[in-house]
Amino acid sequence: MKIGNIGVLPVMDGVGVEVAADMLSRPGVDDAWACHTEHMEADGTLRLPLGGFCVRTGDRTVLVDAGVGAFDDGKYVGGGMLDSLAAHGIGPADVTDVVFTHLHFDHIGWATHDGAAVFPKATYRAHRADWEHFVMGENAQPGAVEKLTPLGARLELFDTDFTVAPG
Repeated sequence: MKIGNIGVLPVMDGVGVEVAADMLSRPGVDDAWACHTEHMEADGTLRLPLGGFCVRTGDRTVLVDAGVGAFDDGKYVGGGMLDSLAAHGIGPADVTDVVFTHLHFDHIGWATHDGAAVFPKATYRAHRADWEHFVMGENAQPGAVEKLTPLGARLELFDTDFTVAPG
């Protein structure tokens, strides 16, 4: 898809499966999904696509979210993002920026692999409050700490509006 001179490409990584009733409830309503049955599987689950978007503008290739990564816990299965990028002619070294919408495990999976940045030329960006909660806080998530700490100086935290790339 193009928006002016900006290209926006979907990049898929995998799929997650959740019980629909566990994902949405409404007080006073027995079946919050009764009006959305077309989104559910026959067993009452939702299949959630995992991935992100690649935004191309000027000389920048910005990956928005980094999927779940090479991961399979039987409920969430990833591993396809690098192939999805390659199908668009984008290799890991072509990505100039990685922006995390938030730091849940299904958004940071390809930040690093085996302790090294997956996108070797990219600057990684996360909101300071998310970083403090998921990585530095008293309730830090071990998976987030493991995935994100190796980014070191490649990471830039933000806490105000900023421009990632032209446009």
